[in-house]
Amino acid sequence: MITNLYSVLYKSREKRLSLLIYRLVKLFLNIVYPIYCRINKSYKYKKNANGVIVSLTSFPARIGSLWIVIETLLRQTYKPEKIILWLADSQFESPEDLPISLRKLMDRGVEIKFCDDIRSHKKYYYTMKNYPEHTVITVDDDTFYPENLVENLLLTSKRYPNTICCNLAHKMTFDNNGNIMPYTKWDSGAQGCSAPSNELVPVGCEGVLYPTGSLDENVFDKDQISQLCPLADDLWLKAMATLNGFNAVKVRPDSIPFANLLSAKESSLNSVNVNENKNDEQLKNIIDAYPKLKKIWRCT
Repeated sequence: MITNLYSVLYKSREKRLSLLIYRLVKLFLNIVYPIYCRINKSYKYKKNANGVIVSLTSFPARIGSLWIVIETLLRQTYKPEKIILWLADSQFESPEDLPISLRKLMDRGVEIKFCDDIRSHKKYYYTMKNYPEHTVITVDDDTFYPENLVENLLLTSKRYPNTICCNLAHKMTFDNNGNIMPYTKWDSGAQGCSAPSNELVPVGCEGVLYPTGSLDENVFDKDQISQLCPLADDLWLKAMATLNGFNAVKVRPDSIPFANLLSAKESSLNSVNVNENKNDEQLKNIIDAYPKLKKIWRCT
């Protein structure tokens, strides 16, 4: 269902028409998809030892609608070995604290685990640390994911085996001296970019695939995460991939916005990072801590 709806967006070239279609698709999914999932419960999650884990996190304001997002992950054309949801034990003490709509998904194979609260970094941190030999696909908690999400990411990874694969990315831009421009002046969406590049920064909201061994060992340094980049997991993961010699590539040259849940409470994280220039501040922290990145990212 979702894949077919998104295919219409990919085919739409006129900007105004694309925006209208997107709004209609988003409204349709928010109204119809939850009903569809409740009626059609035939999709059972079967564990396959294929070395692929889908990992995500959430917080109290979004927990009520999270089951819809996970339904999109249960209905993938290529089933991952595990779907793991990480929740902060300071926010949720046990499964009994969760909505019944979410607890029911545990009977269908979804794993819910509790951990220290390291904000959005929970999305990847504990899965990668506990399952170092697995390919990890990170997703967000407010997005309608197409049924071919996992399949397309894996096909792209097969084509570019030593590369971080994503559906959405921004491309760094540079001034005449080779310094990185402010985040708000980056090439948003990197439309038309088809080749792997160290200038592409994967954006987690539309799914990102991290191959085994793609990140520098410092990725698990909680002290550095807290001091350098507490609010921007995408930037931290980009830096750790770059240090380990992994570029990024998009599944498609042209990106479309995946629809998000209208009922999901807005997170203040993005507005803080972008509107208050926290992304620039955190990226500077990372570069100061890892000067090697200056040469790789064309900084002087």
